[in-house]
Amino acid sequence: LLTLDERARIFTEAAEKDYRLFLEHDAYNEVCTLQMTEKGPRLADSGRLDHFFK
Repeated sequence: LLTLDERARIFTEAAEKDYRLFLEHDAYNEVCTLQMTEKGPRLADSGRLDHFFK
């Protein structure tokens, strides 16, 4: 259960600070961002690198 707590903490920080998360093993979505909702952090956007870094 420690892993779930760590994941929740990291995802919350990523959503609050607008981090870009690199998905190394996803061939179609290379980067994603998260947003905070009433249920906690959720996917805000995902796509290729050129979508995020123009």
